Amino acid sequence: MPTTLREMISHRELRMRLIAGAEAGDAVMSTPVNWVHSSDLQDPTPWLEPGQVLLTNGAQFPAITTAGQAKGRALAGAYVTRLHDSGVLALGFAAGIVTDSVPAELIEACDEAGLPLIEIDPTTPFIAIIRFVADVISDDRRSRLEWSLEAQRAVARAALRADGLPAILLELSRRLGCWVALYDSARNVLTVPGLAPMPGELRADIDEAVHASLARGARGSVRVADEGVGYTMQTLGQTGHLLGVLVVGTMTPLDPAENDLVGSVIGLASIALEQRRALDAARRRLRTGLFELLLSGVVDVADRTATSLWGPLPEEPVHVSVVTGTVTGQSLFDELELAAARPEEACSSPSVVTRYSSSHASRKILRRYCSAMVSVSDARRPFGGQICRAG
Repeated sequence: MPTTLREMISHRELRMRLIAGAEAGDAVMSTPVNWVHSSDLQDPTPWLEPGQVLLTNGAQFPAITTAGQAKGRALAGAYVTRLHDSGVLALGFAAGIVTDSVPAELIEACDEAGLPLIEIDPTTPFIAIIRFVADVISDDRRSRLEWSLEAQRAVARAALRADGLPAILLELSRRLGCWVALYDSARNVLTVPGLAPMPGELRADIDEAVHASLARGARGSVRVADEGVGYTMQTLGQTGHLLGVLVVGTMTPLDPAENDLVGSVIGLASIALEQRRALDAARRRLRTGLFELLLSGVVDVADRTATSLWGPLPEEPVHVSVVTGTVTGQSLFDELELAAARPEEACSSPSVVTRYSSSHASRKILRRYCSAMVSVSDARRPFGGQICRAG
């Protein structure tokens, strides 16, 4: 982590002390220092960025000390206000070079604005302060890079396990120290034993946001932060072919190292979900072939094949749902496959689904009739009716 004002001032070799604008225990003293810049201009703000410390030897301040008390206060107040409004973190003043001491008007202005004022020993080179901060920033970046590489190696090792996708999510949660949730393309959360749960009060809002993201069908990332709540959502897959959404619950935005890790997880999770979808499609095609055999009356061949793959064909009665309409994608098949894997929603007898429509009405019908599917098929052999139940 970059150095803070408190750490920088406490570094003895720099010979610095806080004289105005804040107390040693104030929160601002724990703020990271992004950089240190030196300037003696009356208005250096065009060359400064928020979070920086400005160093000066006071060459611009003789006018303040000789202008009279009222005008000197006004000039010092305007100078400090410009720095404060531009996001400058603190002002460092090297006394004994141009002025004998830090101008009283400047001390007063910093106290009023709440801008930390640091007195620097005249024997301390500004370059020493700059080098100190630069070295800390460099060390922090190197440390974060090493953390990122080690975390990505750990995630890659997790991907090689038999339970690759759950292991990846567990490793991501452990490395980031936060809860993680993965939604599939049918908006279902992947259940992973041992994974920190999503806060219950956020579930409805996140479900809605995930639904909207998948409905758009475009790749994207969203950061949500409000009243003690924070999480980042990133889609998996390509535009027009989204595989799901990864949600990472962190109170603060991810830093570059953490973003790199999440990017690696998204890549590995996308591969896992794509492989799972391809495997499901292959199984579906096989079931379709078996269903065609049954429709053709070749029951013995279908029975032997099914027994070798999944076990005996189900006992009667069997529910058959037939939905006519235009095939527009895989989303309904995905939902039905996931429903079939949830035994807590199963009905008392097995079901078969064939030829479907992606309409809202068809989805409602299929959710009602087909929660205990034995087969999901896109067989095209016609049935006598739009929806039928047979047993």
